[in-house]
Amino acid sequence: MPEFPFPEGVEAQFRRLIHELATATLHRARFEPWEMEIMLDIESCHLTGPSRLRILRGYEKAVLEYLERGARLPFKLSAYLDSLKLKQGTAEAKLRKPPASDGPAKQRKRGRH
Repeated sequence: MPEFPFPEGVEAQFRRLIHELATATLHRARFEPWEMEIMLDIESCHLTGPSRLRILRGYEKAVLEYLERGARLPFKLSAYLDSLKLKQGTAEAKLRKPPASDGPAKQRKRGRH
Protein backbone atom coordinates (compact mmCIF):
# COMPACT_ATOMS: atom_id res chain seq x y z
CA MET A 1 0.00 0.00 0.00
CA PRO A 2 1.48 3.40 -0.94
CA GLU A 3 2.29 5.80 1.83
CA PHE A 4 0.63 9.18 1.61
CA PRO A 5 2.27 12.29 2.99
CA PHE A 6 0.98 13.87 6.16
CA PRO A 7 -1.98 16.23 5.57
CA GLU A 8 0.28 19.28 5.95
CA GLY A 9 2.51 17.86 3.22
CA VAL A 10 -0.50 17.27 0.98
CA GLU A 11 -1.61 20.86 1.47
CA ALA A 12 1.81 22.23 0.52
CA GLN A 13 2.09 19.87 -2.46
CA PHE A 14 -1.40 20.80 -3.63
CA ARG A 15 -0.63 24.54 -3.40
CA ARG A 16 2.57 23.97 -5.38
CA LEU A 17 0.75 21.91 -8.01
CA ILE A 18 -1.97 24.52 -8.51
CA HIS A 19 0.65 27.28 -8.72
CA GLU A 20 2.57 25.31 -11.34
CA LEU A 21 -0.59 24.64 -13.35
CA ALA A 22 -1.78 28.25 -13.09
CA THR A 23 1.56 29.60 -14.28
CA ALA A 24 2.25 26.75 -16.73
CA THR A 25 5.61 26.05 -15.10
CA LEU A 26 5.79 22.30 -14.42
CA HIS A 27 9.52 21.77 -13.96
CA ARG A 28 9.56 18.60 -11.93
CA ALA A 29 9.56 15.06 -13.21
CA ARG A 30 8.09 13.26 -10.20
CA PHE A 31 4.49 13.50 -9.07
CA GLU A 32 2.51 11.65 -6.44
CA PRO A 33 -0.26 9.40 -7.83
CA TRP A 34 -2.95 11.74 -6.47
CA GLU A 35 -1.25 14.68 -8.21
CA MET A 36 -1.37 12.80 -11.51
CA GLU A 37 -5.08 12.14 -11.01
CA ILE A 38 -5.66 15.84 -10.30
CA MET A 39 -3.70 16.89 -13.39
CA LEU A 40 -5.53 14.43 -15.64
CA ASP A 41 -8.87 15.56 -14.26
CA ILE A 42 -8.00 19.24 -14.77
CA GLU A 43 -6.97 18.48 -18.34
CA SER A 44 -10.25 16.65 -18.98
CA CYS A 45 -12.22 19.72 -17.81
CA HIS A 46 -10.85 21.76 -20.75
CA LEU A 47 -10.38 25.04 -18.88
CA THR A 48 -9.50 27.84 -21.27
CA GLY A 49 -9.48 31.59 -21.46
CA PRO A 50 -9.48 34.13 -18.68
CA SER A 51 -11.79 32.07 -16.45
CA ARG A 52 -9.14 29.33 -16.11
CA LEU A 53 -7.17 31.14 -13.41
CA ARG A 54 -10.32 32.23 -11.54
CA ILE A 55 -11.64 28.66 -11.52
CA LEU A 56 -8.30 27.22 -10.40
CA ARG A 57 -8.09 29.73 -7.53
CA GLY A 58 -11.64 28.92 -6.40
CA TYR A 59 -10.86 25.22 -6.64
CA GLU A 60 -7.66 25.69 -4.64
CA LYS A 61 -9.53 27.55 -1.90
CA ALA A 62 -12.25 24.88 -1.71
CA VAL A 63 -9.72 22.04 -1.54
CA LEU A 64 -7.63 23.76 1.14
CA GLU A 65 -10.76 24.20 3.28
CA TYR A 66 -11.57 20.53 2.68
CA LEU A 67 -8.07 19.49 3.78
CA GLU A 68 -8.27 21.71 6.86
CA ARG A 69 -11.43 19.84 7.89
CA GLY A 70 -9.39 16.63 7.99
CA ALA A 71 -9.46 15.14 4.50
CA ARG A 72 -6.33 13.22 3.54
CA LEU A 73 -6.33 14.00 -0.19
CA PRO A 74 -7.80 16.70 -2.46
CA PHE A 75 -10.97 16.14 -4.44
CA LYS A 76 -11.00 16.53 -8.23
CA LEU A 77 -11.71 19.71 -10.16
CA SER A 78 -14.61 17.99 -11.93
CA ALA A 79 -16.33 17.52 -8.54
CA TYR A 80 -15.77 21.22 -7.77
CA LEU A 81 -17.26 22.25 -11.12
CA ASP A 82 -20.26 19.96 -10.53
CA SER A 83 -20.85 21.61 -7.16
CA LEU A 84 -20.73 25.05 -8.80
CA LYS A 85 -23.31 23.96 -11.38
CA LEU A 86 -25.53 22.63 -8.61
CA LYS A 87 -25.24 25.88 -6.62
CA GLN A 88 -25.90 27.93 -9.76
CA GLY A 89 -28.96 25.85 -10.62
CA THR A 90 -30.34 26.27 -7.12
CA ALA A 91 -29.79 30.04 -7.21
CA GLU A 92 -31.44 30.32 -10.64
CA ALA A 93 -34.42 28.28 -9.45
CA LYS A 94 -34.88 30.64 -6.50
CA LEU A 95 -34.79 33.65 -8.83
CA ARG A 96 -37.36 32.17 -11.23
CA LYS A 97 -39.83 31.01 -8.61
CA PRO A 98 -41.80 33.77 -6.83
CA PRO A 99 -42.13 33.33 -3.07
CA ALA A 100 -45.32 31.57 -2.00
CA SER A 101 -46.54 34.70 -0.17
CA ASP A 102 -46.33 36.73 -3.41
CA GLY A 103 -48.71 34.67 -5.48
CA PRO A 104 -50.69 36.17 -8.40
CA ALA A 105 -53.61 37.27 -6.18
CA LYS A 106 -51.36 39.28 -3.87
CA GLN A 107 -49.55 40.86 -6.84
CA ARG A 108 -52.92 42.00 -8.34
CA LYS A 109 -53.96 43.60 -5.04
CA ARG A 110 -50.74 45.60 -4.93
CA GLY A 111 -51.35 46.90 -8.43
CA ARG A 112 -54.78 48.31 -7.47
CA HIS A 113 -53.54 50.46 -4.59
